[in-house]
Amino acid sequence: MARYTLDQLLEELGWSVSDLSHQTRLARATISRVLSGEPVRKATVLKILRAINDERRKSNLGTVRLADLDGVVLR
Repeated sequence: MARYTLDQLLEELGWSVSDLSHQTRLARATISRVLSGEPVRKATVLKILRAINDERRKSNLGTVRLADLDGVVLR
């Protein structure tokens, strides 16, 4: 099973925090909290994963699951 950090996934897609914020309609501050390892709601992380996986599918890349993420802290 592959393990990813959110930073790695953003780099892979060529996305910035602002890009992810736009794709998810989450505040940049919320994305920054996830990236810094602060506790966030599971629904927030799932929204992020949905946007990332939608983009990864366009390049025929595999799906990233919650269990594949390192550095994400759920409250």
